[in-house]
Amino acid sequence: MSNGRGPGGMTAKTAICKVMRQQKRATGDRIFKEVKKIYQWKDNTIYRQIMGQTINLWPGYHEWDWISQEDKCLLLRADGYFEYYNQSKHGKFSDQAV
Repeated sequence: MSNGRGPGGMTAKTAICKVMRQQKRATGDRIFKEVKKIYQWKDNTIYRQIMGQTINLWPGYHEWDWISQEDKCLLLRADGYFEYYNQSKHGKFSDQAV
């Protein structure tokens, strides 16, 4: 497909959320590999989307300000794993530095 869209018009952003809904918890490397199985987006696209979709990665709010808070589906845990972000479980985050 054109314009960086995968199967059915899926974006890398959508693919990451799909992978995390299935995995629930995964390393960045695992997310990358599973997204790459869906479509061959450029590596940098996937890495930047992972960072941009991480709700508790403060610089991401400024670097990728076009990704709305509602679209962020990743939470980076202290142990280095990502979880599928759930506001009722993890709380609400904002673009303010901690």
